[in-house]
Amino acid sequence: MARNNNSPQMDINDPVNRPIPLRGSRKDKLFNGELNRKNVAQSIVLLILYTAVLIGFMLLMILMDQGGNTYKYFQDNYIGVITTIVAMFLLSIICYVYFVFEDRDMIVHKSRMLELYLLIAVAFILDFVLGRYLSIWARPMVLFALIIGMFKKNKDAIFLNTIYAVILFVFSRFLYNSDMALHGMTQVESFANFLCVFCGGMIAIFIIKKMRTRVTSILMAFIMLVPTLVINLVMDLPSGDVTTVTGTIDIIIFSALGCIISVLLFMLLEPIFEVLFKELTSFRLRELTSENAPLIKRLRNEAPGTYNHSVVVAQLAEACARAIGEDPELTRASAYYHDMGKLSNPMMFSENQKGQNLHDQYQYEPEMSADIIRSHTTKGADFIHRNHLPEFFSDIAIQHHGTMPIMYFYARALRLSGGQANITDFSYKGPKPQTKIAAIIMISDACEAASRSLMDRSEASVEALVTKLIQERLTLQQFMECDITMRDLTEIQKAIVIELTGVYHKRVAYPKFNYSASNK
Repeated sequence: MARNNNSPQMDINDPVNRPIPLRGSRKDKLFNGELNRKNVAQSIVLLILYTAVLIGFMLLMILMDQGGNTYKYFQDNYIGVITTIVAMFLLSIICYVYFVFEDRDMIVHKSRMLELYLLIAVAFILDFVLGRYLSIWARPMVLFALIIGMFKKNKDAIFLNTIYAVILFVFSRFLYNSDMALHGMTQVESFANFLCVFCGGMIAIFIIKKMRTRVTSILMAFIMLVPTLVINLVMDLPSGDVTTVTGTIDIIIFSALGCIISVLLFMLLEPIFEVLFKELTSFRLRELTSENAPLIKRLRNEAPGTYNHSVVVAQLAEACARAIGEDPELTRASAYYHDMGKLSNPMMFSENQKGQNLHDQYQYEPEMSADIIRSHTTKGADFIHRNHLPEFFSDIAIQHHGTMPIMYFYARALRLSGGQANITDFSYKGPKPQTKIAAIIMISDACEAASRSLMDRSEASVEALVTKLIQERLTLQQFMECDITMRDLTEIQKAIVIELTGVYHKRVAYPKFNYSASNK
């Protein structure tokens, strides 16, 4: 449908790339509030502890390899042990500095740091054990990259995979060198291992999020086999093994086995870390939005109007997220859960009512009605917490109305009080949206609800409504605590107009016709 150029547009005189001011934003809170001296001190202590434990695992692997020769090994190679310990602490310091500037969630939430070091330890132990008892070439070298790539943004995953590659290299050159350990790695093997972890891991990180099901993740093994095989064959040229048919076949077989084992271990371990640390992967998000998810099933059965509203809001929000480069699957899942608080008293909300409005009993107490309506945000967060769902969902549930006034009951209070009502008593308690996704769901929720009352659902009418609702929230400073830009809001407006005109499209009127047996 062609756009109506005469329809109202948002006021975007400001530069489109300029963010709305971030007074009191979450970024500021991380510096001034959450990331305080106590958090920093605790995180440094944990960093030292986890690094020491990781070094302990390394030494334990040497103990397993040396058996009765352990004392002689440490006596002859104490310089390598010291070098490894110093290198490990330096790598941890580099990680910490990166966390401070790029991923403060690792410092503020201690479970994130535990998750990272536990994952490194598990991947390292599996890498050592399979390399020691199967083959150096059969190590699951991209296991860490697969899991960290699923849990983290690409930039963070690439950095952490590089650190992991260096950790393995340090171990193989200073603790597990073939000149020291009984079954150690040669210099060529250690360099090949480093390159496979780094290069194979890079490919895994860029591809893993595109895998839509756990089963199709098996394709990763064949994709990663190409760089792994090339690196192993080229790096082993000096040894002469690849010049023999047997040596070449061994490298091919064990390289393929290593890639397959990496993917199989990923499929085994990823759901465990997902549950233990409440990670939001694409697999988990699809499970949470299926009709068999417990809260979704309750919402569909107990509050069908709210369920249908949430489905349409999810559709709108997903389109908006795609338009501005946010995670569409996370946005869609968050929209499904944003109104879960209405389960506490579904018939008090208009979309679930069937003729009778239960608020009529409070017609002289609009404050009571307002309290019931706005409580669905906090009750929604409570439902989400009690069902052990991601914290991000509870944040959206609380933030998706910000501090907006409930105008229907405020207007009633004004009539009853002769204009003396305080608007604060009829407003949501906040906080305002802290993320772009929260802002998207705030706008989508308001537009979906308001559009149901439109008599004229033409594109121009829908566009005017969406523009008005966004402008209202701008005027009431609802986006002051998230880094959404005017360009983002313009793209969100366009996406919602397209989606709503599609949802409420016109149909051809069917002719009246009386069916009877004679028509057969």
